[in-house]
Amino acid sequence: MSVNDLLDLLEDLVNENTKPGFSGKCVLKSRDILSIINDMRAQLPTEIQAANHVRREKNKLIMEAQKQADDMMTDAQAATNRMVLETDVVREANIYSKKLIAEAENEAFELKKGTCNYLDRRMGELISRLGDLEAEINESRRELREYIAMESQNAVSDDYGEDM
Repeated sequence: MSVNDLLDLLEDLVNENTKPGFSGKCVLKSRDILSIINDMRAQLPTEIQAANHVRREKNKLIMEAQKQADDMMTDAQAATNRMVLETDVVREANIYSKKLIAEAENEAFELKKGTCNYLDRRMGELISRLGDLEAEINESRRELREYIAMESQNAVSDDYGEDM
């Protein structure tokens, strides 16, 4: 079950146990909530593995871009060497090789930049998902503490009511 599925399950559990007339308060079994939280924790490594996969893909793309740039530079150098026969040809070859090198470097830069932007977006999404999960867990913990405090007050009231 994914983290989102577990969050849906937790939400359903809260909705199903909300009692009318108690201003949105609900009675939940702590073992049910703890079980769902443990399942969520077990899913977090999956999200982290996804981020690692994205990072490996980034490195692969960077290496491919570097190889393409190297190949283009090698091709440009070979083209330059073939054109060394005449002065005019040499001048044209230098212009052409510089253009190829600039294009190769620009393409490699654009590939690296695109990969970094993609990774940044994916990591931002992961951070957002983890932040949402943390906020929901903290809210559930707060509600659980309120419930326990309310139950403690009810138990104290019941004890004093019997003595009088």
